[in-house]
Order: sequence, then C-alpha cells, then structure tokens
Amino acid sequence: LIIYMIIFLTGGTGFVGKRFLKLAIDRGHFIYAVSRKKNFKINNNVKWLKGEVDDDWKKFIKKSDVIVHLAAKGVRSQRNKDDYEVINLNVKKSFRLIIQGLKNNCKNFVIASTSSEYSNNGICNYKKLSVNSKRRFSNLYSLSKIVLTDIIKKISSRTNCNFKIMRIFPTYGVGENKDRLFPKIKRLAKKGKNM
Repeated sequence: LIIYMIIFLTGGTGFVGKRFLKLAIDRGHFIYAVSRKKNFKINNNVKWLKGEVDDDWKKFIKKSDVIVHLAAKGVRSQRNKDDYEVINLNVKKSFRLIIQGLKNNCKNFVIASTSSEYSNNGICNYKKLSVNSKRRFSNLYSLSKIVLTDIIKKISSRTNCNFKIMRIFPTYGVGENKDRLFPKIKRLAKKGKNM
C-alpha cells in the first residue's frame, strides 16, 4: 500500500532539494515548494510558492502532512553580510518556520542539518558517529546548525511532534553549483589543468 503525502518543502531548488523533489514526485506525493525564485517547470504534483522560508504559509502548512526543511545558507566569504545571512536563515527563519508549523497543526518535520556539526565532518578513525557523539563547530555555518538542532531538541521534548534531523555528509555530483568542488575538478580536468 502506497501512502501519498502532502509535503511542504523548503530548499527544493538546491542540490539536495532538487533530487528530493524528483523522488517525491516520482512516488506520487504532492509538494508545496517554497522558493525565492519564479518561473518553474509546471508539474501537477508541485505548487511553487514564491517567498521566504518564514513568510505566512499557514494556508499550505495546514494541508501538509510533513514539513521538509532543506533550505540553508552556507558561508562563502568572510563578509559580515554573509554572517548575518547564515544566522538569519539557518536559525531565525528556520525557527519561525517550525513555530508556524506547530501553530498550524503540523506534527511531522524532517530537517536537514550537516555533518559539519562535528568538527571534522564526522570523519573519525577511532569510533563511529552516534547520537551521543560530541559536536563542535568549525565555522559559523556549523555553529548555526548546532544551534538550530539544540532548539529543535528542546521543542521536541515539549511537544507531541516527530522531528527527524538528517545530518547530511558532503555530497557531490552532476547539477551542483559551478563553484563547488566536483564541478571545479571536472572543469579543470577537461582543460588538462591541476587543481
């Protein structure tokens, strides 16, 4: 028996989000997908919503079975504006989205975090990662994800909701932003140049 869901999705235009969206569509789920951009391919299983993660989405959240929050802001430079945007999206706006979900009777949340919650992206030669592994930040991005995870743990302990936090390890492949590692290596290799 296949159970079809209504999914409220953020980050559906990102590298991981695009793949999630395709899999969800292929499985017959309906998705409300939030994006700051417009002009998307028309699909009967997707309704694109133009706006920010923390805009007023109660009309759509009330109809959703789960909020899948994949949107995040990484650190690309050492500018103060970048720092503000990382904290603003990864903590403040994400927190407001979760609260909006709770207020509108959404009981299921899947939230993307990162292996960089651990100081070396979770690569340990001496032991495996577990839910009890010590977390340490190495930059503002990983700190913002640690803060949001801790907020979610507190909310989870006080509500009757299901929170799943996915710690995504570095992923590479076709379709990535051209400035990331895999596309850079591929581009340089085609030109016969070293990294």
